[in-house]
Amino acid sequence: MAIPLINDTIDVERTPENPVAGLVSISEEELPHYFVERSGRLFPAQSPLTYPLPVDEREHDTQAEVHNFVKSLTYGRCLHRLQILARRRPQLVPRVLDVGTGFGTWLTEMARQLPQVECYGVDIVPVIDSSAPHNVVVEVPDYEKLVSDATRALRPCGLLSISEWTRTIEMADGRDFRLHAPGAHAFLTTVEGLLSDVSGIKAVIPQINRALRGEPRLRRLITLTSPMYVGDWPQREQDKHEGTRFRYILIEYAKSMKVFLERYLAPSVVQELISGFTVDISTVAPLITTYYTVHAVRRA
Repeated sequence: MAIPLINDTIDVERTPENPVAGLVSISEEELPHYFVERSGRLFPAQSPLTYPLPVDEREHDTQAEVHNFVKSLTYGRCLHRLQILARRRPQLVPRVLDVGTGFGTWLTEMARQLPQVECYGVDIVPVIDSSAPHNVVVEVPDYEKLVSDATRALRPCGLLSISEWTRTIEMADGRDFRLHAPGAHAFLTTVEGLLSDVSGIKAVIPQINRALRGEPRLRRLITLTSPMYVGDWPQREQDKHEGTRFRYILIEYAKSMKVFLERYLAPSVVQELISGFTVDISTVAPLITTYYTVHAVRRA
């Protein structure tokens, strides 16, 4: 989940007593304290949640592909709104908070394009390259009451944007996904159940509109959707290209979940789930899902 939050009043004091308010370089000798190798993949050694994905170079490349895919899909709609706000208040130093920043790809790209903006990223496992711009700060957050705290931190007329995909797949022609892609359905259902019940990582989209509409300090709630095609079945060449990219991303995602799933299921069961998912999204059509972006503005 990425929540870019523009705000003109966040005050983060970078002092020796507050060392997380900035980027910290890790030497090779320190790596074992932060990361552990499992089945040839690198994972965070400690995390407040059972973090399911690896944090190695392979995952970094996959997440970079996700970033470029989503940016192409949404035409950079969050960055565009931030550019408008930055131009609208030239006398102020805008601040942006990216919640769930991960490898910081979106955050560092935004920091380079908007050097006048102070960019803050928070994540339960932040892993950002040391070449990040000077206007990037990274912290580890407390995710309790996220929407309420994000709203409270906003200045009047500040912008809150939440972007996420549904973590479900459907048949674009209305047929039953469970019947026509049982392997993919079994994988997604199993992953969703474990993420929710074991790790406490729940799907955002089913809850986010309700949470935002129930927040009296927000106004102008706008929900934008983008179709995410899975595979090369669309007729339009651009959609075919994007669908092929997204199918690759989903297959890499399934592979990256292998170690997480093996904590709770037998390796043979995990392999069957991943294989069934890969086969179905590679052969069944037409598959589709949806990417949501929700914008809300803090009341004056």
